[in-house]
Amino acid sequence: MSVYTAYDMVADCRAGKPEGWLWFARNFVPGLRVLSRHYSAEPEPALARLIASLREELPKQEPAPVREMLVALRPLILKASLYPSAAAVGSVSIETVAEALEPLTVIERQVVWLETMGYDSKQSAVLMRMSAETAAAVREKAGGLLRGKLDDWSITMLRDHGAALGEAVRAAPASKALPARVYFQSLDGRVTWQQRTEIERELAASWYEIDHFCRVREADEAYSRTKALEEAEAVLYYALLGVEPAKPGLWKRLTLRA
Repeated sequence: MSVYTAYDMVADCRAGKPEGWLWFARNFVPGLRVLSRHYSAEPEPALARLIASLREELPKQEPAPVREMLVALRPLILKASLYPSAAAVGSVSIETVAEALEPLTVIERQVVWLETMGYDSKQSAVLMRMSAETAAAVREKAGGLLRGKLDDWSITMLRDHGAALGEAVRAAPASKALPARVYFQSLDGRVTWQQRTEIERELAASWYEIDHFCRVREADEAYSRTKALEEAEAVLYYALLGVEPAKPGLWKRLTLRA
């Protein structure tokens, strides 16, 4: 029996088959729920809005593994989460931030950038697979660099202006943007020395790529820390999607998570 995958899901959703939406509810919703809880003060309503929007948007997505699709769906997650909930006072340019943080390594830049995405030191440490003490030390180092460049620096500056900084970075993609799968391969330890060197070179040259890798780390953690929903919990999301549970004969195949 073949394993049902995210590629099959997109194909079935495009064809209007309930199997795709049933699999989506069981296997995608857990990761989407993690991200909704991070970005929204009211995660369940945010998740409901997201699911409603995906009835139209999901069939338009390019088929990809679950983690890569979570990265692709992030703009819709932010929109449904009403993120940011409030506009920051004043403005901080990405050019000024990039200039101030130039001395940091690519690892340190990612630690700092995760702050713009709303992650504290402990959460960033998990995403970066390092100790909380190391992450906190990097944040402190970055704070000192920014304080030397900005008259109105504050300890929450990057978090407060995170949404605007993220939009500014993503508005100017790298000339040679790496695909998400390359970063996932790096996280999985499946890259060669040459590929690792290329990744580090692109990260050093572009804050767009720093942001991209951080989004990949976020999706990886959201997916890895969850498991497929049990039937009793998935029923709520079936209702939101307007589909009925699969017949027993098909159920075993749909419960296999790829």
